[in-house]
Amino acid sequence: MRIIVGYQGGSLDQELVRVYNSCMSIRGFVADRTMSVDEIRRLWFEYSTFDPEEFAIAVDNNRVYGMVFARVSGWIGWIWLCIDPSLPQYYLLETLYSLLSWARYRLACKRVCVARINCGYEYSQLYNMLRGIIGLGVEATTVTLMEYKAGFLEPMVRQDIVVRKGSLDDILGVVEVWNKAFRKYSWFEEWSIDDAVKWYTSRKLLLYIAIDRETDKIVGYVDAEKRLGFDGNLYGYIYTLAVHPETQGKGIGKTLLQHMISELNKQRVKAIYLDAIHGLENYYARQGFKIARRHRVLVTTINNLPSNTSIAESRVAI
Repeated sequence: MRIIVGYQGGSLDQELVRVYNSCMSIRGFVADRTMSVDEIRRLWFEYSTFDPEEFAIAVDNNRVYGMVFARVSGWIGWIWLCIDPSLPQYYLLETLYSLLSWARYRLACKRVCVARINCGYEYSQLYNMLRGIIGLGVEATTVTLMEYKAGFLEPMVRQDIVVRKGSLDDILGVVEVWNKAFRKYSWFEEWSIDDAVKWYTSRKLLLYIAIDRETDKIVGYVDAEKRLGFDGNLYGYIYTLAVHPETQGKGIGKTLLQHMISELNKQRVKAIYLDAIHGLENYYARQGFKIARRHRVLVTTINNLPSNTSIAESRVAI
């Protein structure tokens, strides 16, 4: 096995998609969305925030075993992992050790001492493996998977805003709301117009926007998509609900949710889910959602990560 660093797209793209879709399918959610080769190129390698030095791939004879992102934000390192679940147990653990060893090296070079490791949904395969390898560390919840339980509803009609379906013509206002609404979070990265266009043209999401009648400006939006579940049924997944900070607390988010839930119900989805930012579970509970599963991170010092100096590293992109 060797570790490839600096990859920016090429002959391994199909393998990356295979592993990504496989490891996402066992996280414990009934309807994770698959990624295509075109999407992984546009939404990973062509995205403005992609840094090939933060990305490593575990490869054996051109078969991808797993991948990792190791990013730095302030004084904390962020680690995201994806391992091929079809590997025998020995290779699963060996791949995880190797990628964590590389992530430790990467963060140490950046003089980072603390790492937040994305463990996936609680009790998933990745979660259990990471808990077994890293004994010391504090668990925390980042987002909570929530399921809509309130049934069919009619969207609220308001006099202060107009809610309508959005399009690429609305991207400027959508990006402004995103950047204003989420700037306060530690995981925030500035969203560019170019990246947003790539996102919406690639994912083809349902989009509703809220427009202030007085200013004619977009003050909030919600987007979602239909997913084919592993049981053959259609499910709705709400990606983002965002309201401009200056207009929060006025029920705009609730109104947007109602429109999206109504739209998804009309398309006969079996259930509707969203990932709530930790701390907002009570807000979504008031809108009719119930907690289904929590997404966990493990916070630890990088000295608790495996260290394997024998792993060969290749910096030649394939």
